[in-house]
Amino acid sequence: MHRKPVWSRIPADIRAVAENTAPTLTPPGTTPTGGAGRSRPNLWLWLGSLFLLLLALAVILILPSLVPPSKNPVPTAEISGQQGESARSRLLHEKGVAESELEKLLRRRAELESQAVVDWGGTEYEASLQGAARADEELAAGRFAEAAAGYRAALQALERLEQSRGERFLLAMAAGRQALEQHDANGAERHFRIALALQPDENEAQQGLSRSVTIEQVVALTREGEERERQGQWDAAIGYYRQAVELDALYQPARDSLDRTLSLKQEQDFRAAMSSLLDALDRKHYGAADRALGLAGNLRPGAPELRDARQRLEAGRKRSRLFELRSGARAAAAREDWMEASQLYAKALKLDPGAGFARNGLETAQKRLELQRELDRYIQQPERLQSDQPLANARALLKHLEQVADPGPHLQAKTEQLARLVAAAESKVAVRIHSDAVTDIVIYRVGRFGQFLQREVELRPGTYTLVGSREGYRDVRKTLKVQPGPGVDVVVRCEERI
Repeated sequence: MHRKPVWSRIPADIRAVAENTAPTLTPPGTTPTGGAGRSRPNLWLWLGSLFLLLLALAVILILPSLVPPSKNPVPTAEISGQQGESARSRLLHEKGVAESELEKLLRRRAELESQAVVDWGGTEYEASLQGAARADEELAAGRFAEAAAGYRAALQALERLEQSRGERFLLAMAAGRQALEQHDANGAERHFRIALALQPDENEAQQGLSRSVTIEQVVALTREGEERERQGQWDAAIGYYRQAVELDALYQPARDSLDRTLSLKQEQDFRAAMSSLLDALDRKHYGAADRALGLAGNLRPGAPELRDARQRLEAGRKRSRLFELRSGARAAAAREDWMEASQLYAKALKLDPGAGFARNGLETAQKRLELQRELDRYIQQPERLQSDQPLANARALLKHLEQVADPGPHLQAKTEQLARLVAAAESKVAVRIHSDAVTDIVIYRVGRFGQFLQREVELRPGTYTLVGSREGYRDVRKTLKVQPGPGVDVVVRCEERI
Protein backbone atom coordinates (compact mmCIF):
# COMPACT_ATOMS: atom_id res chain seq x y z
CA MET A 1 0.00 0.00 0.00
CA HIS A 2 1.28 3.47 -0.89
CA ARG A 3 2.50 5.51 2.09
CA LYS A 4 1.57 9.17 2.53
CA PRO A 5 4.43 11.51 1.53
CA VAL A 6 6.78 12.05 4.37
CA TRP A 7 6.31 15.81 4.50
CA SER A 8 2.56 15.40 4.85
CA ARG A 9 3.14 13.21 7.91
CA ILE A 10 5.22 15.84 9.80
CA PRO A 11 3.13 18.05 12.11
CA ALA A 12 2.49 21.50 10.73
CA ASP A 13 4.26 23.38 13.53
CA ILE A 14 7.48 21.40 13.10
CA ARG A 15 7.35 21.74 9.31
CA ALA A 16 7.04 25.50 9.79
CA VAL A 17 10.15 25.58 11.94
CA ALA A 18 12.12 23.44 9.51
CA GLU A 19 11.06 25.41 6.45
CA ASN A 20 11.62 29.00 7.77
CA THR A 21 14.99 30.68 7.34
CA ALA A 22 17.01 31.76 10.38
CA PRO A 23 16.02 35.17 11.72
CA THR A 24 18.14 38.17 10.88
CA LEU A 25 20.50 39.01 13.73
CA THR A 26 20.16 42.75 13.21
CA PRO A 27 16.74 43.82 14.43
CA PRO A 28 14.75 46.52 12.63
CA GLY A 29 15.69 50.11 13.53
CA THR A 30 19.30 49.38 14.59
CA THR A 31 22.67 49.37 12.88
CA PRO A 32 25.77 47.33 13.55
CA THR A 33 27.53 50.46 14.73
CA GLY A 34 26.32 53.50 16.57
CA GLY A 35 27.45 54.18 20.16
CA ALA A 36 24.59 53.49 22.53
CA GLY A 37 23.17 50.64 20.41
CA ARG A 38 26.15 48.33 20.88
CA SER A 39 24.57 46.30 23.78
CA ARG A 40 21.28 45.54 21.89
CA PRO A 41 22.94 43.60 19.00
CA ASN A 42 24.51 41.34 21.59
CA LEU A 43 21.05 40.61 23.00
CA TRP A 44 19.60 39.78 19.57
CA LEU A 45 22.60 37.63 18.78
CA TRP A 46 21.99 35.71 21.97
CA LEU A 47 18.28 35.21 21.10
CA GLY A 48 19.19 34.05 17.58
CA SER A 49 21.62 31.52 18.97
CA LEU A 50 18.95 30.24 21.34
CA PHE A 51 16.49 29.85 18.39
CA LEU A 52 19.04 27.88 16.36
CA LEU A 53 19.68 25.67 19.38
CA LEU A 54 15.95 24.92 19.74
CA LEU A 55 15.70 24.24 16.02
CA ALA A 56 18.60 21.82 16.23
CA LEU A 57 16.98 20.03 19.17
CA ALA A 58 13.70 19.71 17.22
CA VAL A 59 15.50 18.24 14.22
CA ILE A 60 17.52 15.85 16.38
CA LEU A 61 14.85 14.73 18.85
CA ILE A 62 11.53 14.94 16.99
CA LEU A 63 12.12 14.70 13.25
CA PRO A 64 13.89 11.28 13.35
CA SER A 65 10.78 9.72 14.87
CA LEU A 66 8.62 10.99 12.01
CA VAL A 67 10.74 10.18 8.95
CA PRO A 68 12.37 6.90 7.93
CA PRO A 69 16.10 6.65 8.48
CA SER A 70 18.25 7.88 5.63
CA LYS A 71 21.65 6.58 4.59
CA ASN A 72 22.98 10.06 3.95
CA PRO A 73 20.93 12.69 5.82
CA VAL A 74 21.86 16.24 5.15
CA PRO A 75 20.47 18.48 7.92
CA THR A 76 19.60 21.95 6.86
CA ALA A 77 21.36 23.45 9.89
CA GLU A 78 24.62 21.65 8.98
CA ILE A 79 24.41 22.78 5.39
CA SER A 80 23.75 26.27 6.57
CA GLY A 81 26.77 26.10 8.69
CA GLN A 82 28.89 24.73 5.86
CA GLN A 83 27.71 26.55 2.78
CA GLY A 84 25.89 29.53 4.07
CA GLU A 85 22.75 31.28 3.02
CA SER A 86 23.12 30.42 -0.71
CA ALA A 87 23.15 26.68 -0.09
CA ARG A 88 20.12 26.94 2.19
CA SER A 89 18.19 28.89 -0.42
CA ARG A 90 18.99 26.32 -3.10
CA LEU A 91 17.92 23.48 -0.80
CA LEU A 92 14.66 25.19 0.09
CA HIS A 93 13.99 25.82 -3.60
CA GLU A 94 14.56 22.15 -4.46
CA LYS A 95 12.31 21.15 -1.57
CA GLY A 96 9.58 23.47 -2.87
CA VAL A 97 9.91 22.00 -6.37
CA ALA A 98 9.67 18.46 -4.96
CA GLU A 99 6.57 19.32 -2.95
CA SER A 100 5.00 21.00 -6.01
CA GLU A 101 5.64 17.87 -8.09
CA LEU A 102 4.22 15.76 -5.29
CA GLU A 103 1.09 17.92 -5.20
CA LYS A 104 0.62 17.49 -8.95
CA LEU A 105 1.10 13.74 -8.62
CA LEU A 106 -1.37 13.42 -5.77
CA ARG A 107 -3.99 15.52 -7.57
CA ARG A 108 -3.67 13.48 -10.75
CA ARG A 109 -3.71 10.22 -8.84
CA ALA A 110 -6.88 11.28 -7.01
CA GLU A 111 -8.54 12.08 -10.33
CA LEU A 112 -7.63 8.68 -11.77
CA GLU A 113 -8.63 6.82 -8.62
CA SER A 114 -12.03 8.52 -8.82
CA GLN A 115 -12.17 6.95 -12.30
CA ALA A 116 -11.40 3.47 -10.89
CA VAL A 117 -7.81 3.34 -12.11
CA VAL A 118 -7.19 0.68 -9.47
CA ASP A 119 -9.40 -1.65 -11.53
CA TRP A 120 -7.90 -0.99 -14.95
CA GLY A 121 -4.42 0.43 -14.37
CA GLY A 122 -2.80 -2.97 -13.92
CA THR A 123 0.98 -3.27 -13.51
CA GLU A 124 1.54 0.19 -14.94
CA TYR A 125 -0.40 1.73 -12.09
CA GLU A 126 1.47 -0.38 -9.55
CA ALA A 127 4.76 0.75 -11.10
CA SER A 128 3.67 4.38 -10.71
CA LEU A 129 2.87 3.76 -7.04
CA GLN A 130 6.25 2.16 -6.49
CA GLY A 131 8.04 5.06 -8.18
CA ALA A 132 6.13 7.51 -5.97
CA ALA A 133 7.10 5.48 -2.89
CA ARG A 134 10.80 5.68 -3.85
CA ALA A 135 10.41 9.43 -4.35
CA ASP A 136 8.89 9.61 -0.85
CA GLU A 137 12.06 8.02 0.51
CA GLU A 138 14.20 10.54 -1.36
CA LEU A 139 12.11 13.36 0.08
CA ALA A 140 12.41 11.96 3.61
CA ALA A 141 16.19 11.72 3.19
CA GLY A 142 16.40 15.34 2.14
CA ARG A 143 17.35 14.57 -1.47
CA PHE A 144 14.81 16.94 -2.86
CA ALA A 145 16.01 17.07 -6.47
CA GLU A 146 15.88 13.27 -6.72
CA ALA A 147 12.43 13.25 -5.08
CA ALA A 148 11.16 15.84 -7.58
CA ALA A 149 12.46 13.75 -10.48
CA GLY A 150 10.83 10.64 -9.03
CA TYR A 151 7.45 12.35 -8.56
CA ARG A 152 7.70 13.76 -12.06
CA ALA A 153 8.38 10.31 -13.51
CA ALA A 154 5.44 8.82 -11.57
CA LEU A 155 3.17 11.61 -12.86
CA GLN A 156 4.30 10.97 -16.44
CA ALA A 157 3.50 7.28 -15.95
CA LEU A 158 -0.02 8.26 -14.86
CA GLU A 159 -0.39 10.52 -17.89
CA ARG A 160 0.62 7.65 -20.20
CA LEU A 161 -1.86 5.48 -18.37
CA GLU A 162 -4.62 8.00 -18.98
CA GLN A 163 -3.74 8.21 -22.68
CA SER A 164 -4.04 4.43 -22.98
CA ARG A 165 -7.66 4.31 -21.75
CA GLY A 166 -9.17 3.92 -25.23
CA GLU A 167 -6.82 1.12 -26.24
CA ARG A 168 -7.28 -0.63 -22.90
CA PHE A 169 -11.07 -0.46 -23.30
CA LEU A 170 -10.94 -2.07 -26.74
CA LEU A 171 -8.60 -4.81 -25.50
CA ALA A 172 -10.83 -5.49 -22.48
CA MET A 173 -13.93 -5.70 -24.68
CA ALA A 174 -12.26 -8.07 -27.13
CA ALA A 175 -11.02 -10.28 -24.31
CA GLY A 176 -14.48 -10.28 -22.69
CA ARG A 177 -16.18 -11.33 -25.93
CA GLN A 178 -13.68 -14.13 -26.45
CA ALA A 179 -14.20 -15.34 -22.88
CA LEU A 180 -17.97 -15.47 -23.44
CA GLU A 181 -17.50 -17.48 -26.63
CA GLN A 182 -15.35 -19.93 -24.67
CA HIS A 183 -17.93 -20.03 -21.84
CA ASP A 184 -15.32 -18.64 -19.42
CA ALA A 185 -17.56 -16.85 -16.92
CA ASN A 186 -14.77 -15.65 -14.61
CA GLY A 187 -12.62 -14.34 -17.43
CA ALA A 188 -15.56 -12.59 -19.07
CA GLU A 189 -16.57 -10.96 -15.81
CA ARG A 190 -13.02 -9.75 -15.14
CA HIS A 191 -12.54 -8.20 -18.57
CA PHE A 192 -15.96 -6.55 -18.72
CA ARG A 193 -15.47 -5.07 -15.26
CA ILE A 194 -12.24 -3.50 -16.52
CA ALA A 195 -14.10 -2.17 -19.57
CA LEU A 196 -16.82 -0.68 -17.37
CA ALA A 197 -14.21 0.90 -15.11
CA LEU A 198 -12.89 2.65 -18.22
CA GLN A 199 -16.30 3.53 -19.70
CA PRO A 200 -19.06 3.11 -17.06
CA ASP A 201 -21.93 3.93 -19.44
CA GLU A 202 -20.93 1.61 -22.30
CA ASN A 203 -23.96 -0.58 -23.06
CA GLU A 204 -22.13 -3.54 -24.56
CA ALA A 205 -19.82 -3.75 -21.55
CA GLN A 206 -22.77 -3.69 -19.16
CA GLN A 207 -24.48 -6.32 -21.26
CA GLY A 208 -21.35 -8.45 -21.35
CA LEU A 209 -20.99 -8.29 -17.56
CA SER A 210 -24.60 -9.43 -17.16
CA ARG A 211 -24.04 -12.26 -19.62
CA SER A 212 -20.95 -13.43 -17.75
CA VAL A 213 -23.12 -14.10 -14.70
CA THR A 214 -25.48 -16.46 -16.57
CA ILE A 215 -23.34 -17.94 -19.34
CA GLU A 216 -22.72 -21.27 -17.58
CA GLN A 217 -26.43 -21.72 -16.83
CA VAL A 218 -27.33 -20.76 -20.42
CA VAL A 219 -24.93 -23.36 -21.84
CA ALA A 220 -26.36 -26.05 -19.52
CA LEU A 221 -29.95 -25.24 -20.57
CA THR A 222 -29.02 -25.32 -24.26
CA ARG A 223 -27.40 -28.73 -23.92
CA GLU A 224 -30.44 -30.08 -22.08
CA GLY A 225 -32.68 -28.78 -24.85
CA GLU A 226 -30.53 -30.51 -27.48
CA GLU A 227 -30.90 -33.77 -25.61
CA ARG A 228 -34.70 -33.44 -25.46
CA GLU A 229 -34.77 -32.58 -29.14
CA ARG A 230 -32.88 -35.77 -29.97
CA GLN A 231 -35.54 -37.69 -28.05
CA GLY A 232 -38.32 -36.04 -30.06
CA GLN A 233 -39.69 -34.12 -27.07
CA TRP A 234 -40.38 -30.92 -28.96
CA ASP A 235 -42.24 -28.98 -26.28
CA ALA A 236 -39.65 -29.80 -23.61
CA ALA A 237 -36.79 -28.87 -25.95
CA ILE A 238 -38.45 -25.57 -26.82
CA GLY A 239 -38.93 -24.88 -23.11
CA TYR A 240 -35.22 -25.33 -22.36
CA TYR A 241 -34.14 -23.29 -25.37
CA ARG A 242 -36.55 -20.53 -24.43
CA GLN A 243 -35.21 -20.37 -20.87
CA ALA A 244 -31.69 -20.07 -22.25
CA VAL A 245 -32.70 -17.25 -24.60
CA GLU A 246 -34.57 -15.43 -21.83
CA LEU A 247 -31.41 -15.50 -19.72
CA ASP A 248 -29.14 -14.48 -22.61
CA ALA A 249 -30.78 -13.33 -25.83
CA LEU A 250 -27.34 -12.95 -27.46
CA TYR A 251 -26.26 -16.58 -27.03
CA GLN A 252 -26.54 -17.66 -30.66
CA PRO A 253 -26.56 -21.48 -30.22
CA ALA A 254 -29.65 -21.25 -28.03
CA ARG A 255 -31.36 -18.82 -30.42
CA ASP A 256 -30.63 -21.02 -33.44
CA SER A 257 -31.92 -24.13 -31.68
CA LEU A 258 -35.06 -22.32 -30.52
CA ASP A 259 -35.77 -21.01 -34.04
CA ARG A 260 -35.28 -24.46 -35.54
CA THR A 261 -37.57 -26.31 -33.13
CA LEU A 262 -40.19 -23.58 -33.26
CA SER A 263 -40.22 -23.78 -37.06
CA LEU A 264 -40.74 -27.55 -37.01
CA LYS A 265 -43.51 -27.34 -34.43
CA GLN A 266 -45.09 -24.41 -36.27
CA GLU A 267 -45.44 -26.52 -39.40
CA GLN A 268 -47.24 -29.24 -37.47
CA ASP A 269 -49.60 -26.74 -35.81
CA PHE A 270 -50.30 -25.05 -39.15
CA ARG A 271 -51.42 -28.29 -40.79
CA ALA A 272 -53.70 -29.06 -37.86
CA ALA A 273 -55.24 -25.56 -37.99
CA MET A 274 -55.89 -25.80 -41.74
CA SER A 275 -57.63 -29.14 -41.27
CA SER A 276 -59.90 -27.63 -38.61
CA LEU A 277 -60.60 -24.60 -40.85
CA LEU A 278 -61.74 -26.61 -43.84
CA ASP A 279 -63.91 -28.85 -41.70
CA ALA A 280 -65.63 -25.82 -40.11
CA LEU A 281 -66.28 -24.27 -43.56
CA ASP A 282 -67.92 -27.46 -44.78
CA ARG A 283 -70.22 -27.46 -41.74
CA LYS A 284 -70.93 -23.68 -42.08
CA HIS A 285 -69.57 -23.10 -38.60
CA TYR A 286 -68.12 -19.75 -39.47
CA GLY A 287 -67.12 -18.78 -35.96
CA ALA A 288 -64.98 -21.89 -35.58
CA ALA A 289 -63.65 -21.40 -39.10
CA ASP A 290 -62.64 -17.83 -38.27
CA ARG A 291 -60.75 -18.95 -35.15
CA ALA A 292 -58.95 -21.69 -37.08
CA LEU A 293 -58.06 -19.22 -39.85
CA GLY A 294 -56.64 -16.79 -37.30
CA LEU A 295 -54.52 -19.53 -35.76
CA ALA A 296 -53.22 -20.69 -39.14
CA GLY A 297 -52.55 -17.08 -40.20
CA ASN A 298 -50.52 -16.42 -37.06
CA LEU A 299 -48.45 -19.52 -37.71
CA ARG A 300 -47.79 -18.86 -41.42
CA PRO A 301 -49.10 -15.44 -42.49
CA GLY A 302 -48.05 -15.74 -46.13
CA ALA A 303 -49.16 -19.31 -46.82
CA PRO A 304 -51.01 -19.55 -50.19
CA GLU A 305 -53.55 -21.99 -48.70
CA LEU A 306 -54.85 -19.19 -46.53
CA ARG A 307 -56.01 -17.04 -49.45
CA ASP A 308 -58.53 -19.57 -50.79
CA ALA A 309 -59.73 -20.48 -47.32
CA ARG A 310 -60.20 -16.81 -46.46
CA GLN A 311 -62.24 -16.19 -49.61
CA ARG A 312 -64.50 -19.15 -48.82
CA LEU A 313 -64.94 -17.92 -45.27
CA GLU A 314 -65.74 -14.35 -46.35
CA ALA A 315 -68.31 -15.52 -48.89
CA GLY A 316 -69.98 -17.83 -46.39
CA ARG A 317 -70.05 -15.21 -43.68
CA LYS A 318 -71.44 -12.66 -46.13
CA ARG A 319 -74.32 -14.94 -47.06
CA SER A 320 -74.99 -15.69 -43.41
CA ARG A 321 -74.92 -12.00 -42.50
CA LEU A 322 -77.26 -11.01 -45.34
CA PHE A 323 -79.70 -13.64 -44.17
CA GLU A 324 -79.55 -12.27 -40.62
CA LEU A 325 -80.10 -8.69 -41.80
CA ARG A 326 -83.01 -9.66 -44.04
CA SER A 327 -84.71 -11.58 -41.23
CA GLY A 328 -84.16 -8.74 -38.77
CA ALA A 329 -85.46 -6.08 -41.15
CA ARG A 330 -88.62 -8.07 -41.90
CA ALA A 331 -89.25 -8.55 -38.19
CA ALA A 332 -88.81 -4.80 -37.57
CA ALA A 333 -91.22 -4.00 -40.43
CA ALA A 334 -93.77 -6.41 -39.00
CA ARG A 335 -93.80 -4.51 -35.71
CA GLU A 336 -93.77 -1.19 -37.65
CA ASP A 337 -90.32 -0.19 -36.34
CA TRP A 338 -89.37 1.48 -39.59
CA MET A 339 -86.27 3.14 -38.13
CA GLU A 340 -84.67 -0.20 -37.30
CA ALA A 341 -85.86 -1.72 -40.56
CA SER A 342 -84.21 1.13 -42.50
CA GLN A 343 -80.96 0.67 -40.64
CA LEU A 344 -80.87 -3.07 -41.25
CA TYR A 345 -81.67 -2.73 -44.97
CA ALA A 346 -78.95 -0.05 -45.25
CA LYS A 347 -76.40 -2.40 -43.65
CA ALA A 348 -77.39 -5.13 -46.09
CA LEU A 349 -76.87 -2.76 -49.05
CA LYS A 350 -73.48 -1.74 -47.71
CA LEU A 351 -72.51 -5.38 -47.45
CA ASP A 352 -73.89 -6.21 -50.90
CA PRO A 353 -74.94 -3.24 -53.07
CA GLY A 354 -76.65 -5.62 -55.48
CA ALA A 355 -79.00 -7.12 -52.88
CA GLY A 356 -82.51 -6.44 -54.36
CA PHE A 357 -84.42 -7.27 -51.19
CA ALA A 358 -82.42 -4.62 -49.31
CA ARG A 359 -82.92 -1.92 -51.95
CA ASN A 360 -86.73 -2.45 -52.18
CA GLY A 361 -87.10 -2.90 -48.44
CA LEU A 362 -85.16 0.29 -47.68
CA GLU A 363 -87.37 2.34 -50.01
CA THR A 364 -90.57 1.08 -48.35
CA ALA A 365 -89.19 1.50 -44.85
CA GLN A 366 -88.10 5.10 -45.50
CA LYS A 367 -91.53 6.05 -46.87
CA ARG A 368 -93.32 4.52 -43.88
CA LEU A 369 -90.84 6.22 -41.53
CA GLU A 370 -91.57 9.60 -43.12
CA LEU A 371 -95.34 9.07 -42.77
CA GLN A 372 -94.86 8.24 -39.10
CA ARG A 373 -92.80 11.38 -38.55
CA GLU A 374 -95.43 13.62 -40.22
CA LEU A 375 -98.19 12.07 -38.16
CA ASP A 376 -96.18 12.51 -34.98
CA ARG A 377 -95.55 16.21 -35.72
CA TYR A 378 -99.31 16.93 -35.87
CA ILE A 379 -100.20 14.62 -32.99
CA GLN A 380 -97.51 16.02 -30.70
CA GLN A 381 -98.27 19.66 -31.68
CA PRO A 382 -102.01 19.82 -32.37
CA GLU A 383 -101.97 23.63 -32.02
CA ARG A 384 -100.39 23.76 -35.48
CA LEU A 385 -103.79 22.79 -36.90
CA GLN A 386 -105.17 26.13 -35.79
CA SER A 387 -103.42 27.69 -38.80
CA ASP A 388 -104.96 27.31 -42.24
CA GLN A 389 -101.91 25.95 -44.10
CA PRO A 390 -100.94 23.25 -41.57
CA LEU A 391 -104.60 22.24 -41.40
CA ALA A 392 -104.72 21.91 -45.17
CA ASN A 393 -101.51 19.83 -45.11
CA ALA A 394 -102.99 17.55 -42.48
CA ARG A 395 -106.08 16.98 -44.66
CA ALA A 396 -103.80 16.08 -47.60
CA LEU A 397 -101.84 13.67 -45.42
CA LEU A 398 -105.02 11.92 -44.37
CA LYS A 399 -106.00 11.47 -48.03
CA HIS A 400 -102.56 9.98 -48.77
CA LEU A 401 -102.85 7.61 -45.84
CA GLU A 402 -106.13 6.30 -47.25
CA GLN A 403 -104.11 4.97 -50.24
CA VAL A 404 -101.52 3.08 -48.13
CA ALA A 405 -101.86 -0.68 -48.45
CA ASP A 406 -101.58 -2.72 -45.29
CA PRO A 407 -100.85 0.24 -43.03
CA GLY A 408 -100.51 -1.85 -39.87
CA PRO A 409 -102.21 -1.30 -36.55
CA HIS A 410 -99.85 1.43 -35.28
CA LEU A 411 -100.08 3.51 -38.42
CA GLN A 412 -103.83 3.02 -38.56
CA ALA A 413 -104.21 4.17 -34.96
CA LYS A 414 -102.18 7.31 -35.57
CA THR A 415 -104.14 8.04 -38.75
CA GLU A 416 -107.40 7.89 -36.82
CA GLN A 417 -105.94 10.13 -34.09
CA LEU A 418 -104.95 12.75 -36.67
CA ALA A 419 -108.39 12.56 -38.26
CA ARG A 420 -109.97 13.38 -34.91
CA LEU A 421 -107.61 16.32 -34.41
CA VAL A 422 -108.41 17.68 -37.88
CA ALA A 423 -112.14 17.34 -37.25
CA ALA A 424 -111.78 19.17 -33.94
CA ALA A 425 -109.68 21.90 -35.57
CA GLU A 426 -112.40 22.38 -38.25
CA SER A 427 -115.27 22.58 -35.72
CA LYS A 428 -116.71 25.93 -34.59
CA VAL A 429 -117.02 26.97 -30.97
CA ALA A 430 -119.43 29.70 -29.81
CA VAL A 431 -117.62 32.56 -28.10
CA ARG A 432 -119.86 35.02 -26.23
CA ILE A 433 -118.25 38.44 -25.76
CA HIS A 434 -119.67 40.74 -23.04
CA SER A 435 -118.91 44.51 -23.13
CA ASP A 436 -120.40 47.93 -22.18
CA ALA A 437 -121.54 49.33 -25.57
CA VAL A 438 -118.82 52.01 -25.41
CA THR A 439 -115.72 49.88 -25.89
CA ASP A 440 -114.50 49.00 -29.43
CA ILE A 441 -113.74 45.27 -29.69
CA VAL A 442 -111.12 43.75 -32.08
CA ILE A 443 -110.17 40.06 -32.38
CA TYR A 444 -106.76 39.70 -34.00
CA ARG A 445 -106.73 37.61 -37.22
CA VAL A 446 -110.55 37.55 -37.10
CA GLY A 447 -111.86 41.13 -37.40
CA ARG A 448 -113.17 44.34 -35.82
CA PHE A 449 -116.56 44.05 -34.09
CA GLY A 450 -117.17 47.62 -32.77
CA GLN A 451 -119.24 48.50 -29.66
CA PHE A 452 -121.87 46.24 -28.16
CA LEU A 453 -123.19 44.88 -24.92
CA GLN A 454 -123.01 41.19 -25.96
CA ARG A 455 -122.13 39.35 -29.14
CA GLU A 456 -121.56 35.72 -30.07
CA VAL A 457 -118.79 34.74 -32.50
CA GLU A 458 -118.02 31.23 -33.85
CA LEU A 459 -114.28 30.49 -33.79
CA ARG A 460 -112.18 27.38 -34.56
CA PRO A 461 -110.21 25.96 -31.61
CA GLY A 462 -107.05 27.95 -31.00
CA THR A 463 -105.59 30.89 -29.13
CA TYR A 464 -106.96 34.37 -29.87
CA THR A 465 -106.13 37.90 -28.71
CA LEU A 466 -109.04 40.30 -27.96
CA VAL A 467 -108.37 44.06 -27.61
CA GLY A 468 -110.79 46.68 -26.28
CA SER A 469 -110.24 50.42 -26.72
CA ARG A 470 -112.14 53.56 -25.54
CA GLU A 471 -111.37 57.24 -25.73
CA GLY A 472 -109.84 58.46 -22.43
CA TYR A 473 -109.40 54.92 -21.07
CA ARG A 474 -106.54 52.44 -21.01
CA ASP A 475 -106.79 49.65 -23.64
CA VAL A 476 -107.73 46.18 -22.48
CA ARG A 477 -106.00 43.10 -23.94
CA LYS A 478 -107.09 39.52 -23.27
CA THR A 479 -105.85 36.15 -24.53
CA LEU A 480 -108.55 33.57 -25.14
CA LYS A 481 -107.79 29.87 -25.68
CA VAL A 482 -110.67 28.20 -27.48
CA GLN A 483 -111.00 24.44 -26.95
CA PRO A 484 -113.31 22.09 -28.84
CA GLY A 485 -116.56 21.64 -26.95
CA PRO A 486 -119.24 23.93 -25.52
CA GLY A 487 -119.17 27.70 -25.89
CA VAL A 488 -117.11 30.10 -23.82
CA ASP A 489 -117.79 33.57 -22.33
CA VAL A 490 -115.38 36.50 -22.13
CA VAL A 491 -115.73 40.11 -20.83
CA VAL A 492 -113.95 42.99 -22.54
CA ARG A 493 -114.47 46.50 -21.08
CA CYS A 494 -112.25 49.61 -20.79
CA GLU A 495 -112.75 50.84 -17.23
CA GLU A 496 -109.47 52.52 -16.24
CA ARG A 497 -109.22 56.23 -17.03
CA ILE A 498 -105.98 57.79 -18.24
